[in-house]
Amino acid sequence: MQRFLMADLLEWKDSPHRKPLVLNGARQVGKTWLLQELGKTAFKNVAYVSFDNNPQLASLFDNGYDLAQILLGIQADYFRFSAAPISYRATRDFNTGRIASDPTISS
Repeated sequence: MQRFLMADLLEWKDSPHRKPLVLNGARQVGKTWLLQELGKTAFKNVAYVSFDNNPQLASLFDNGYDLAQILLGIQADYFRFSAAPISYRATRDFNTGRIASDPTISS
């Protein structure tokens, strides 16, 4: 099962027209593990953010899906608990309308 799902996720990752990933499923079936494993094996940089137990972060979506505002809110929350700042570079491709973000951790 893990190989089947990981193959689908890698296909999504490699798609030039990929859309945001939404992974739904029952509790305790391995969704978080699967996505963390994808991050470790398929991406150079990964930021893991859980909105489950943080109402302040979850409220970032109350006013829509403004990527710059959401990333700023995540960064502000991160600063509360860490000394290492995260900077996000968000760019929009005006030909396609797609937004690409590149989180980096500064030291």
